[in-house]
Amino acid sequence: MRLTKVWIVRDPSARSELADVLWQQSVGTLDHYIHGCPDRAWQTERHAVYTDLDEALADALSRLAAKQPELVEQHRADAAHFGH
Repeated sequence: MRLTKVWIVRDPSARSELADVLWQQSVGTLDHYIHGCPDRAWQTERHAVYTDLDEALADALSRLAAKQPELVEQHRADAAHFGH
């Protein structure tokens, strides 16, 4: 099996939505994203790369809940339709 797509998760800001912290990225262009990040953003935003959407969603929702506990239910509702 050839890996062509991955899911990227990064730390949210105080106003982030699910799509700001979780997205699908082509393996062929992943280096463009990393090199295009502002200086040290890849490290400071704690990016993670997943091959499984469910694992990526769990991480993204956990990060959003820690930053925006009042919006947990809204983010979970968004996740129900994400990537499907």
